[in-house]
Amino acid sequence: MSKVLDVMGPRIQLVTDLIENKDYSLMKAEVPAGVIVPVHSHDDRETFVVLAGELEAFTEDSWKTVKAGETVDIPGDVKHAWRNSSNETVTLLVVSTVKNGGIFQ
Repeated sequence: MSKVLDVMGPRIQLVTDLIENKDYSLMKAEVPAGVIVPVHSHDDRETFVVLAGELEAFTEDSWKTVKAGETVDIPGDVKHAWRNSSNETVTLLVVSTVKNGGIFQ
């Protein structure tokens, strides 16, 4: 696995080798307590699986709580955001395109 990058709050680590794998990008993410990822969108789909903890996801103009074991799928060009209102770090797996993963390389 690659080094862990602090992306203004969330910490992202690439799991897949994007040089050898051109089909998808798998990333591990940690969202510390109190961190907010502001509303944004991009061309590429992202699928998030909460491994540990609980956070809130904004999609389709509303917030919903997402707990360990649950999945959130965000199609391309859909506005979304995250906030961790809990007192614990949340751990996620993120599946997206090689293009999205390459941003963190």
